[in-house]
Amino acid sequence: MSGGPERDVSAVRTVCPFCGVGCGVELLVEDGEAVNVERWDEHPVNGGQLCMKGVTCHEFLGHQDRLKHPMLKVQERFVEVSWEFALRAVVEELNRVRDAHGPESVGFLASAKCTNEENFLVQRLARRFGTGNVDQCARLCHSPSMSAMTEMLGSAAMSNGFDDMEEADAVLIAGANPAEQHPILARRLRRSGSTKVLVDPRKTRTAKQVDLHLRPRPGTDAVLFSTVAHVLLHEMEVHRRSGVREFIENRTRGFGEMLRSVESSSPEETADTTGVPPGSVREASHVYGEAESGAILLGLGVTQHLNGTDNVRSLIDLALCTGNFGRPGTGVNPLRGQDNVQGACDVGALPDTLPGYRPTEREGLTAVEMLKAAEDGELKALYVVGENPAVSEPDGCDVEAALGRLDLLVVQDLFPTQTARFADALLPAAAFAERSGTVTSAERRVQLRRGAVEPPGEAMADWRIVTRLARALDLDGFDFEGPGEVYREMASEVGFYPESYGDLPEGGTRWPTGLEGGYLFGDRFETEDGLACFVPVGTPGLEEGLVLTTGRVMEHYNTGEQSRRVGLLYGLVEAPFVEVSPADAESRGVSDGDVVRLSSNGCSVEAVTRVTDRVLVGTVFAPFHFVEGLVNRLVGDSVDPESGIPGFKRVPVEMERVDE
Repeated sequence: MSGGPERDVSAVRTVCPFCGVGCGVELLVEDGEAVNVERWDEHPVNGGQLCMKGVTCHEFLGHQDRLKHPMLKVQERFVEVSWEFALRAVVEELNRVRDAHGPESVGFLASAKCTNEENFLVQRLARRFGTGNVDQCARLCHSPSMSAMTEMLGSAAMSNGFDDMEEADAVLIAGANPAEQHPILARRLRRSGSTKVLVDPRKTRTAKQVDLHLRPRPGTDAVLFSTVAHVLLHEMEVHRRSGVREFIENRTRGFGEMLRSVESSSPEETADTTGVPPGSVREASHVYGEAESGAILLGLGVTQHLNGTDNVRSLIDLALCTGNFGRPGTGVNPLRGQDNVQGACDVGALPDTLPGYRPTEREGLTAVEMLKAAEDGELKALYVVGENPAVSEPDGCDVEAALGRLDLLVVQDLFPTQTARFADALLPAAAFAERSGTVTSAERRVQLRRGAVEPPGEAMADWRIVTRLARALDLDGFDFEGPGEVYREMASEVGFYPESYGDLPEGGTRWPTGLEGGYLFGDRFETEDGLACFVPVGTPGLEEGLVLTTGRVMEHYNTGEQSRRVGLLYGLVEAPFVEVSPADAESRGVSDGDVVRLSSNGCSVEAVTRVTDRVLVGTVFAPFHFVEGLVNRLVGDSVDPESGIPGFKRVPVEMERVDE
């Protein structure tokens, strides 16, 4: 009896497209379609384990909303055109804008969802077109860690690796929520024997997996960490211990000023500011200060503040004053929220550095500054690759106005995003499983992401679109026939990546290659004199009143364009919500399930309430994944003066119940 036609089945090993952990996955492909995700048991990061986003990462690939053909806007309607016609129209308009207003009137947004090769090409496109205006989403997440770590340590990358976290005696998790945002790392932390301390105003899922949870008021992180430093130095006197004393004397500078700066920051003095009981501060200080090896993990709860750079500085000070660098289970380790934030920075998709973090002679505008310039009529054209600023950027009402003022907006993406509504040209791009290239995880692991299926319709890989556009613009340096060729040239400019694809083993390798132990700063820091520097921090001035903190939930990813098109994930969390403390709900006549209106910055959004003690009194929380509730539009346009990051984690708001 016949079994029917034989099916073409294969399994392709690649990298999950979501968070920065860099898990390996096997995509099961049948007759040219990705139909399932299977375990890659030998992968060095996750060993076959996957979170709910990982096991469903293939499902959005074939979604009916995928962009399949180039389109141009004609009389407020999008019309399908050929690639040749679309690129010619974009080239003509880019050249017209440059001729009329100069190259600095044009901006480019690269993407942490693109490969290293594609980000390298986007930044080269921008700079060879004549502008330094190129940036990506790291501006909105970890630019403070880049600023502070470069200043104090000479390198902005995660100092240690995920394996190291299992060797730590103590782990201080500051403003991060790995149980929801980096679940595979959270599983590894749970297996370790370390004592874990969480610093986060919310009772997240991570709070259930730690030994001690400190809940500071939003915006008081630097004050709290300075208080911990006071206990470490003025009560425990860790700097006098053998080993720590030599580390401070031989490998750092500026310790005396640091010691004096925290002298009056006792737990009793700062308790009214932070809201953290003195006993809890001392307990946390002893856990970290008495550990032979102590690691710090930090996330957006630390960085997304108007003093985000100071917050990170205060954490680095803690690691320096305890000698927690250059050994397994130590260091300061930013957890990247997207699969290639680290790589996009490494390869120069930033306005102030070239590939390999080399300085640039001409600094361009940040993403936030570009949109402000568009609002003011100074930026005339914006080319957006794989980003959705209408949802992700702050000051959303003005962002939409800014996008509407542009002479030219090109959106190169998978789906018709909120930003695409304002576009003049839509260029259909390939998704993670439809193109090949490398990505770099939070722990500096460079991995080959293999293409498994063909993109739908006429969609193309971002590297191919960018090279075709650059050639049409008559720009030099884009004669590439594949991502492997791009990689070789990119690696030569970056300087610390392996030289070719052939040097990348299964599961990738961590840069710099050949580094014993895999951790940075073993013998010296990457500063000019090889020494790390202490930097004392100030105390921010905070206004009283209700504040909003925005963030993520486990089930979704960024602006939701991918995760909200996965049935399982969307079914778990279908709509925006706002968490409100019982006391704040009662004082405003709000009950669980009511619709409330949050207002700030001249904008307002509505969402259903969840009355819960997960948030502190005086604080509300809302996720930013939903077009139906664009909470980031409530965030003002003020930024941290040193890193340019907006204050997503402390937004003054008014809240009122919406009567039916």
